[in-house]
Amino acid sequence: MILDIAEEMPLQISGDQVRLRQVVGNLTSNAVKFTDHGEVVVRARLETERERDYVICIEVTDTGIGIAPEQQGRMFDSFAQEDSTITRRYGGTGLGLAICKQLVELLGGEIGVESTPGEGSTFWVRLPLKTADATDKKLSSHHLKGSYRFLLVEENQTARNVLAEHITAWGGLCDSAVSVEDAQQKVVDAESHGTHYDVIIADMTSTDSDRMFLHALHSQGLATGSHIVLMSGSGCCAGGCEKERLDIELCINKPINFSELFERLAEILDGVSSETIDLSARETTRRPDGEKWSVLVVEDNAINQKVATGILQYLGFAVDVANNGQEALTSASVGHYDLVLMDCQMPVLDGYEATRAIRRLAGKIAKVPVIALTANVSARERSRCLSAGMNDYIGKPYAPDELQRKALFWLEKRGQDSELA
Repeated sequence: MILDIAEEMPLQISGDQVRLRQVVGNLTSNAVKFTDHGEVVVRARLETERERDYVICIEVTDTGIGIAPEQQGRMFDSFAQEDSTITRRYGGTGLGLAICKQLVELLGGEIGVESTPGEGSTFWVRLPLKTADATDKKLSSHHLKGSYRFLLVEENQTARNVLAEHITAWGGLCDSAVSVEDAQQKVVDAESHGTHYDVIIADMTSTDSDRMFLHALHSQGLATGSHIVLMSGSGCCAGGCEKERLDIELCINKPINFSELFERLAEILDGVSSETIDLSARETTRRPDGEKWSVLVVEDNAINQKVATGILQYLGFAVDVANNGQEALTSASVGHYDLVLMDCQMPVLDGYEATRAIRRLAGKIAKVPVIALTANVSARERSRCLSAGMNDYIGKPYAPDELQRKALFWLEKRGQDSELA
């Protein structure tokens, strides 16, 4: 998942946040669902500007299965039928593109799609908005005080290019490395010429070789004078001891919030603050008996699984994963869980029926708290979730602190109920 907010975008805009989040969240959720490999990129750019009136274009591009030309023209129709094979495999399109179209039109905008079967799709939304900031401040107003040298270690070309564009716009000088070996060689070459990189930004998402690269830099003294920044797509970076040992100054979660990244880099490089910053810090909690809380994540998309699992494990929970409702039912029948996170739209057996089946099981598992994960946050969907026996719900995409807050609430409640029992 890659987030690319153009530098000319205003920092604050005025609009219907709830409906806009519903639309972009659903388009993003669908893109992730229908993309088995590759990438999903969410872009926002400024199309036109007149005083404080803007036209903003938001694009969600994926490298998924694509859409046949004959289907593209009716993707947003209220009565359009999805291909049954696709629905069985991927679980449908959640909130529904017809509803997205209605919401966009209510906001005075338009929505469309461009797609090539087998290559991917781009869903775009064009909206008229106003700036909410009287000073009309934009991302492009960000600028570092010095011409710092950056080394970006990132395998994904799109992510690498987006990161380089932003840092260059802030006045930084960027070199890029596509692999750990490439990165290590660039650091060695810089040292041999009597220079160094002021900042090394390394992706920690892919393999253990990324972590080994940092250990090698530290053990060989090659990172002396360099600020180490880690990127992670799993909701956590290195542990506290490892961070201190490797002199890691900043951990950031993907997709990157570039305004936040700039502020943190400015603190590190321009001397505003010398403290170690961890944007992914979360409190941990345990059951009354001292054991870890046990959570079952029921989610058919591998990326969503990784995100939820990373956040929960960082909180100190024991986590199991089920790929659909049927697997969830099997796991619940034989295992002990304190909480279930249940995606609603899944192949084989959806979240609603899986929850009903869990409620019919014998023993304490029948009363396990179930939190729905859904792109549809309407009152009707909430009623459907509660009617199926779910206790609560979280709208996709969700922030880590929202998942933390909901999980802790229901786990602490379950702990209190257990003590009373």
